Amino acid sequence: MVSFDCRVDIVKEDITYHAYDAIVNACNRNLDGNYGVSKEIHKVAGPKLLQACQRLGGCEIGNAKITKGYNLSKYVIHAVGPNDLDRGKLRHCYTKSLSLAEEHGCISIIFPCIATGRGHKYNSHREEAAMIALEAVRDYLMDKRKQGKVPFANIVFCVHSGKYEEIYKRLIPMYFNFGPNYVAGQPNHPDQLAPMGHKDTRLQNPVDMTNGGQKYFNNVPRQQNHPTQAAHSDRKNNGPQKPDDATNGGQGYYNNRESNYVPRQQHYPGQVAPKPPYEAAKK
Repeated sequence: MVSFDCRVDIVKEDITYHAYDAIVNACNRNLDGNYGVSKEIHKVAGPKLLQACQRLGGCEIGNAKITKGYNLSKYVIHAVGPNDLDRGKLRHCYTKSLSLAEEHGCISIIFPCIATGRGHKYNSHREEAAMIALEAVRDYLMDKRKQGKVPFANIVFCVHSGKYEEIYKRLIPMYFNFGPNYVAGQPNHPDQLAPMGHKDTRLQNPVDMTNGGQKYFNNVPRQQNHPTQAAHSDRKNNGPQKPDDATNGGQGYYNNRESNYVPRQQHYPGQVAPKPPYEAAKK
């Protein structure tokens, strides 16, 4: 377990709801965006993303390539995970993605659960897939620290089910030093982690830790979201007055996120972000 000047978070919601410098797209070798998370990424990024992918000429299994993010983010990194239990290729998807993000000046990156969808053998070996992901990220950061570098301010794992969420919450403290309150969702000590998206403002002096450092975290600048993002907990008071259409799991709201935009409230380090409105509508 190692402490880094970098936040490592978990979120359980649509990966396209997040405004990070780089979003990793778990895709096939053709980079065509025909299924799963890749389909949603292409949908939000727009047709120019597919055109950019076509110019790349595909990507080998276990590797990754980068394009602009267009309507979604600064960049999209397309990682092709293995269909079998090839540990080395899955690991390289994560390390190559981090390397590409660093080369292009990204300080924040969000990963899906690569190679864990239908048709992939890691779908039935979820914990092993999570361990490979966490180990790859940890080792990459350790290598950079030996070089005196801190390439990222925030690395996020976006999970798509409660089972994956439980696995990551249990495993992350084994790889990264978040303090004893991490799993409970309480604020971590600010000396351990950098505030999301504020790479140049890491704390240099001790902070009043009364009530778990609540005073500090109430004053951390909130990160601006991408215009296509939707709000969660504060949407009731500030959002549209008409109720969301919950038909088909709230798809109507999801397709019109730009017109329904409300600023997102930043969660504290170590907390899992609240579900967006279209997820809540499913219940």
